[in-house]
Amino acid sequence: MDRKLLNLYASLALLGFGATASAAISQTPVTGSTDGAKNIYKFLYDNYGKNTVSGVQTGDMDGASALKNQKDFAAVVEKSGKQPALVGLDLLMLTGAKESESWYQSYTETCISLAKELYQKGGIPAFTWHWKDPSRETEEHSKDAKFDFRTAFKSGTTEWDKESDAYKTMIKDIDAVSKVFLRLQEDGVACIWRPLHEASGAWFWWGIGTAEEYKALYKLMYDRMVKENGVNNCLWVWNIERVNKAPYDESVLEASWYPGDEYCDFISVDVYKSAGEHGSLSGYYNKIQDLMGSDKMIALSENGPIPDVKNMHADGAVWSWWMPWYDSWGDEKFISQTSNSVWKSNMEDERIITLEDMKDWGTYKGTIIVDDPCSLNTSTHIEAECADYKGVEVGSEVCSGGKAVSVQDADGYLNFEFDIPADGNYDIIIGGAIPYDAGKVCVVKLADGTSVNVTINENGPHAVGTFKLKSGKQTISVVPGWTWWVVDYMEVNPAVVQEVKPSGITDSKATASAQALYRFLNENFGKNIISGFMAGSMDGSDGTFKNHDDYKVVYTKSGKYPALGGVDFMNATGQSAYGANASWYTDYTQKSISLMEDLWSLGGIPAFTWHWRDPSYETDQFYSRQEGGQLKDGDTDFDFTTAMNADGTWNEESTIYKNMIKDIDVIADFFLDLQEKGIAGIFRPLHEASGGWFWWGRQGGANYAKLYQLIRHEMVDEKGVHNMVWVWNPQSVADTDWNPGDDIYDVISIDIYNDKFDYQSNYVVFNNLKKMSGYKKIIALSENGPVVDADACVEDEAMWSWMMPWYQSWGSNFADQTSEEEWKKVMNHDKVITLDEMPGWDKYTSVAQVQPKSKVFFYPNPVKDNLMVVAEKAIVKIVDIAGRTIASSSVNGQTSISTQAWEKGIYTAIVISDQGKEVFKIIK
Repeated sequence: MDRKLLNLYASLALLGFGATASAAISQTPVTGSTDGAKNIYKFLYDNYGKNTVSGVQTGDMDGASALKNQKDFAAVVEKSGKQPALVGLDLLMLTGAKESESWYQSYTETCISLAKELYQKGGIPAFTWHWKDPSRETEEHSKDAKFDFRTAFKSGTTEWDKESDAYKTMIKDIDAVSKVFLRLQEDGVACIWRPLHEASGAWFWWGIGTAEEYKALYKLMYDRMVKENGVNNCLWVWNIERVNKAPYDESVLEASWYPGDEYCDFISVDVYKSAGEHGSLSGYYNKIQDLMGSDKMIALSENGPIPDVKNMHADGAVWSWWMPWYDSWGDEKFISQTSNSVWKSNMEDERIITLEDMKDWGTYKGTIIVDDPCSLNTSTHIEAECADYKGVEVGSEVCSGGKAVSVQDADGYLNFEFDIPADGNYDIIIGGAIPYDAGKVCVVKLADGTSVNVTINENGPHAVGTFKLKSGKQTISVVPGWTWWVVDYMEVNPAVVQEVKPSGITDSKATASAQALYRFLNENFGKNIISGFMAGSMDGSDGTFKNHDDYKVVYTKSGKYPALGGVDFMNATGQSAYGANASWYTDYTQKSISLMEDLWSLGGIPAFTWHWRDPSYETDQFYSRQEGGQLKDGDTDFDFTTAMNADGTWNEESTIYKNMIKDIDVIADFFLDLQEKGIAGIFRPLHEASGGWFWWGRQGGANYAKLYQLIRHEMVDEKGVHNMVWVWNPQSVADTDWNPGDDIYDVISIDIYNDKFDYQSNYVVFNNLKKMSGYKKIIALSENGPVVDADACVEDEAMWSWMMPWYQSWGSNFADQTSEEEWKKVMNHDKVITLDEMPGWDKYTSVAQVQPKSKVFFYPNPVKDNLMVVAEKAIVKIVDIAGRTIASSSVNGQTSISTQAWEKGIYTAIVISDQGKEVFKIIK
């Protein structure tokens, strides 16, 4: 859909040519009064009865540093090729018994950040609140919560007893929600707000009472948020539901719980059909009109499979928006209940509005052209043209205020000054624009020297990272990495830093040595940094670790040997390695392996990198660098996707595929030799993923991920390599599209080359990697120039698992980028592990044992109508919250248990078999 079509619809509506269903609908909202709220309402009004806004509900926020990285949003994009224009966000982690825990706080902050990003791109944030037990006695939002809101009424009435504990704790929670929306309101962001949903269904605690009691609660929330707290950026949605325990169809929708026209702008309903059912749901649509009249727009606020646009228009049930529930949590994948083909055909239909359509006419904030752009500034947001800068002010339709700053010279800069209210962690975001081309690098710096590179690769917000800021005036600078980048604004918001909980080694058949190595890394992660160093030249090497020139230089400068040693398989494969004069290449590789064998015998950690030379064997290069848009002389233009079929699968009969497998097997055989000797190591293939200077980084993230997966599959599943700890090494924290899969790598790492004698901890990147890996992976500094200062790492809570400065040999001289004084300090620091402090693998007893996985499975979970049980010779018993057995069955293989009669809630499945007793939680 293009802008002309949207404007045509708007014009027809204003001239009276809209659908009859909207004839009585107010053209202005009765609730939200900010310009943003009015804009959203007007847009939905103009399109009502003609077009439907596409949406998706989000669940898991781990790793969601931007919309494109949020799993559910990304799933819709992958299936349809388009972005949903409306995104559902849940404040379920904002309040409750665990509200003070970092993960819960981070979840909410991520929701807020995504709402801002979406709104700035022209999209519509839609908030829901699964309000957890206000008493904090449970973590429930269901009727099983210990909280009864009716105890806040004066006896026998629906008048609030404002002195009651129940009233006070509800007000506390409502005020917490208000603060979220007030933060958004200050930044000019508006949204849709659907509180106290599915009330008459009685499966949530706010639905346990009567209609009058519920309406009193709804009005209390509205009055507190709007009239007392000043929240005016929300459009309110009332969510109609069936009466308690009624059949699941439209005939029993309950209208008596409606709080009144003055309390909402929209009426919505939640409908879940079976996968693949794409009817218009006109029965629900028409029933709502019959019950409620035609003076409110009607939306589908939760659904499973989407209603097909053709059916909606054929049946006259054109929902204002639809919003399938998420895939990311639970076994019932709601987004996937719509096939890729249906997703694609609907999202490409001109009657379905996607975020791409919204982008044509700009974001509501972004298209506000003001005489004074600085009027858009807030305490957390500063326009670039209002900062101190050396650059060129440029006009831009995609930028807030219609302007931005382009830094075109090497001495250009932007200095933003913020008044920081308190010491703490803060997320810094810069709005970028790409009028020239994508991939421009700028550097964000603090006055204390802390810095991080940012690649501006699209219009809109770019998450820089989480910085430690002191209270008071703080200047944050943006300076060139490259020139000709454009910055629109900077934002600084409070942040919560979560702890990492590594998920364990991914190879279920890992050798005892590999388990011991991973366990050692895991036990020391967050406490100590393992010292490392890379070896380059093998000339003169006798195969012993302590006699190698690169490792000796560390000893000479510090009096200690590093605990981790790096070598490279760069000469193990390729044109020359397989040629007639391969002896030097073979010798290099054998000496590298001998070094690692000796290091293991000393108790150290072998670390393998692979600069993979051109598998076409047409060149001997691994570099594929570009200069002036042309391939650099001597580099390879090898394209590994030529080994793929049109559908993206591998063409196993192609010459290139066979060559790549040949190379992979060569490396695998080296690992197998080490495996037979009881030696384990760290393997970092396809490093610096998206840098673009290696051939494996030039075909995009999805193809890169397939190549990484191929290496892992061939080595582990086909060849039987089980002695490696696997590392994924993105080039930057923006490389989320390049993730090969959390189930095939154990450590996430990055390569950082600071200026010589710059020993900063690089904590901003460390924190970004936490988010990028979902707080589930060990984090390492796999290449660096100068060392990181151990004291700084402790203070900044950036305890890298290991660091590994690059080699001294071949004239690189990276050891000289650290002074001898700093070498001595870091290698003798009590938080840095050196070779002499390693316990010795023959003495290391803290070996992780691989536990047998349960052979019992329940799916889907949450369940709807039927629960499938997979077990071997077991008795399965289902118990409700009251301890009553509601189902039991003998299972040997797979069986089905009907759950149609179950009420929504949490159940316990008890399984008794030869393995003993196991207990599982089932959600209806």
